[in-house]
Amino acid sequence: MTRMLALLWLMSCASAQASNISSDRLIATARASLEAVSGTLPGELILTASALPDSQLETEMAATTQMTLQAGRIGGAWPRKRVGVPVQVLVDGVPTQTRMVWFTVQWWLERPTYARAFASGTPGEQVVVVAKRMDVAGVLAADEVAASGEAPAAARLKHAVRAGDLVQAHDFAAAPAIARRDPVTLRIRHGAVELRLPATAVADGQPGEAIAVLPQGARTPVQARVVASGEVSIEH
Repeated sequence: MTRMLALLWLMSCASAQASNISSDRLIATARASLEAVSGTLPGELILTASALPDSQLETEMAATTQMTLQAGRIGGAWPRKRVGVPVQVLVDGVPTQTRMVWFTVQWWLERPTYARAFASGTPGEQVVVVAKRMDVAGVLAADEVAASGEAPAAARLKHAVRAGDLVQAHDFAAAPAIARRDPVTLRIRHGAVELRLPATAVADGQPGEAIAVLPQGARTPVQARVVASGEVSIEH
């Protein structure tokens, strides 16, 4: 009787042990899936797993039962600061449980950064950049890596930037044909008669747009249409 009880106890322990999935296995499966989708990324990718308890299956498994782990796809942009990988537990090929494995992500790259602070509207040719190794996870998308990151000369900053900020394409906008406070030539045409006056642009403008300009000696701006760089016109 005692020997039979001991045998039953050993069988119970073996079954319980077989149905226990260590956190190390879950994390390793999730990590391998992330490394697989990151194989072509330049720089250094660091994945730090969050604490995870072992997983316990509710059903006991026979000696011939096969248990496998399978990582699911991650949604959203990649790489990002934090990511969860669903890991599915399959018993004899049948999904029985899914565990979420979380990682904190760092993606270190050498990228151009602003050498100092620059104000909104600064022309691209005046922006000074310096290369710096930085963590760009969640800041730079994988498809943006190929871009040089240099400040485009024919553009200007859309907003103020700080020293050390990553240089990104969306920081810049195409420079207008006429910028606010630019000196312009105002052409006033009435029939066959045309008058040309010096003026100052009150707003930015691209060809075809109507902007306010202040004629020299006047106190009130007038609306004129941008016809070219440094030139606006009013037709009657």
